Amino acid sequence: MNYHRRPYLQTFIHSPLVFEYIETFYNTVRIHSYCGYKSPNQYEQEYFLQRKRCTLNLVKFG
Repeated sequence: MNYHRRPYLQTFIHSPLVFEYIETFYNTVRIHSYCGYKSPNQYEQEYFLQRKRCTLNLVKFG
């Protein structure tokens, strides 16, 4: 099948791949203003680290 003659087929085939790349990789490493200009991965790591520290402090000083 010659995809160059049918550009709509090429777009149809590639659009799920582009969507998957954006959602699974690009958006997780790109900085976001709502995350304090950190990537979602960095923000999540810091959130869980802070939560772990708070939990340890509660257990320690309980």
